[in-house]
Amino acid sequence: MRSLTASVPQLRAAGAWLIVLAAVTGASCGSVSRIADSTNSAPSSKPYVPPGAPTPDPNGPSFLTVVLRPGEDPTAVSQRIAGPDALVRQAPQTPQENLPAAIRRRTYRIGLVRGQEVEALRRAQTDPGVMRAYLGEYPGQYPEQ
Repeated sequence: MRSLTASVPQLRAAGAWLIVLAAVTGASCGSVSRIADSTNSAPSSKPYVPPGAPTPDPNGPSFLTVVLRPGEDPTAVSQRIAGPDALVRQAPQTPQENLPAAIRRRTYRIGLVRGQEVEALRRAQTDPGVMRAYLGEYPGQYPEQ
């Protein structure tokens, strides 16, 4: 009968061994992810492109994306930002953007004239009818200069 039961010192030794094993395994797993993270955070000459997103046009953005405040007229806002001949259209209503439908419905793209992108972005950022503005299809696609 004694052979089926373990003594208290044996149980303590086995428990301590399991704790050490868990600590070593957890530490090694964490260090692997830190190494991977430090490798990915190295400076790069290319801008970050989210998975599945289009790559930035080397000629620069052709439009500005704006999220309008509720009740704002998209045509009036686009004319204040890009001039009287501004072309404005509603942004694609893609649910994978993880935005509420109300925000997606108020998101528009305003066509830009080459060379006036940054100026138009500044006007959009200070326009009272605009909640958010960025160059291109997603925030950070083109650096603000």
